Parts: sequence; structure tokens; C-alpha cells
Amino acid sequence: MKRLTATAVVLTLLCAGPAVAASPVGIVREVMAGATGKMPQSVRCVTGQELLIGDGRRLQSETVGVAIRTGSRHIVLLDWKRVCNPIHRFRTGRRVQPADVIGAMSTVLHEKAHVNGVRIEWQATCAAIPGVLRQLRRWGYTARQLAAVKSYLTVVLDKARTGDYKLRGRCHV
Repeated sequence: MKRLTATAVVLTLLCAGPAVAASPVGIVREVMAGATGKMPQSVRCVTGQELLIGDGRRLQSETVGVAIRTGSRHIVLLDWKRVCNPIHRFRTGRRVQPADVIGAMSTVLHEKAHVNGVRIEWQATCAAIPGVLRQLRRWGYTARQLAAVKSYLTVVLDKARTGDYKLRGRCHV
């Protein structure tokens, strides 16, 4: 019952986000800028197919983001449909599944963690969670709503994560 309650709160709490006029990449960069650490030199929203071959190696079909390092330059590629579009729709006041927005924000900040030197996948996932919560706090969410999002990110979503991305209770936010 507790899990259902947390999920229900998460699914309803993002319905009244403030509207802003910005490009999808601009909004993604806003989310990134709200978290600690250096920014990538470039952020691009690309098709799923472009993403899968974006860094010159074949990635898994579940991939929704990748941070590419070339020397001292970092480029982040994000899936347009599964990451950039949900965040953009939310911030421009259009309908979107709240869980998709939370997952997308988590992906954006996961990739920023890689830009900042976090190489282990579950640690990058864990590093993203405080940034998601800080951004939602800036957007006006209450302590109760943030607690529900935290539970959703650390417990509910962890059941769907695969292999190296699973937190398995190791993330203490």
C-alpha cells in the first residue's frame, strides 16, 4: 500500500508545473545547471537511432542518454522522445506523464554525473537523485511531494533498472 501511495503521489504532483518558453535543449541545460558540477560543452537531443550509434559503438536499445568524452570535451546525447520531449512538454505546460518527466530528469543528471567523472553506473544514478529533488524544489514542490519522488526514484524505479544501474539499497540520499 505504501508503494502505491508513493506512486500515486508522484503521478499527481507534477501536474501544475510552471510554464516557460525555451527550446528543449535549453530546458535540459536548465535542469543540468541546477545540479552541482561542470556542464558538458554540448547537449543534443537526438533520435533513438542516432543515440544508439552516437559515440561510435553500438549501444543497447534501452539507452536513453550517453556522455561522450573526446579529450577534455564532453558531449551529452539524449533521446528526444524519451528524455528531451517529456521535460520540454512539462516545462511548457503541456500534458505529459509525470513519471516520464521524473525519469527523464534522472537521465539528464545521470549523464551529467558521468561528465563529472562518475564512471560506475549505479553511482551516477544515485548522484542524479539529489539534483532531481533540488530542481523540483526550485519549481515549487513541497517536502511531502519531494519525499514521494525520492521514494519513486530509489525504490519503485529501481525495480525496472537493469544490471549495473540498479541501486540495490546502496544509495543513501
